[in-house]
Amino acid sequence: MNTAKSIVLDAEKRLENASTVEHIEQVRVDILGKKGALTELLKGLGKLSAEERPSAGQAINAAKQNLIRLLDQCCAVEKRLREEAPLTAGFSRVFEKYRQRNADVKMAVHCW
Repeated sequence: MNTAKSIVLDAEKRLENASTVEHIEQVRVDILGKKGALTELLKGLGKLSAEERPSAGQAINAAKQNLIRLLDQCCAVEKRLREEAPLTAGFSRVFEKYRQRNADVKMAVHCW
């Protein structure tokens, strides 16, 4: 079974290799869509015990918010750099800033 940690790591890896807005959108659908990986985890919260549910829900929601922020940043960089510079340089900068700003939140996701 996938965990929030493995889903976040997979999404980050896929976004680092994304070369178009369409690739970014596909990652969004695969993770956050109706049948996406994080959506499936949220649906499974009802199967957890009452003690596990709050922390699991918080971890999944934190992962979801961070991925939404990252997806937005990647789209903005892709649009801005489409004609100005090689795309991979822009994504590298976005990921470095993302990792620095969200180190504490990602740790919470990784612990779940």
